Amino acid sequence: MEAQADRSATLLRAMANPQRLRLVCELMAGERGVGELEELTGIRQPALSKELGKLREAGVIEGRRESKAVFYRLIDERVPGIIASLCGREVAPTAAHPRPSPVSERGSVFARIVQKPF
Repeated sequence: MEAQADRSATLLRAMANPQRLRLVCELMAGERGVGELEELTGIRQPALSKELGKLREAGVIEGRRESKAVFYRLIDERVPGIIASLCGREVAPTAAHPRPSPVSERGSVFARIVQKPF
């Protein structure tokens, strides 16, 4: 029980920072590159690297290098449920179920219109 409480406290501390929480929310949609995370969250270097490092150290995310690019994804399976509870979001795809390929902005608007119930 004590080990579980320690792991949970580590996870919650890692996500207790607004910048790290925004990063986790963006990673709920699937793996993202550092440049994409910077654009989506508005967190600039070197703060972005610092916050990603803290999430990595806590075991919340992991990174992989592809040539010069670095990509991150969630690895702690408790995160989607926590985010859903905090933000009222539906649980998004995880690393086991990656997000589909990106759709253009117009395509996503069209998809939302089509999916509305009549």
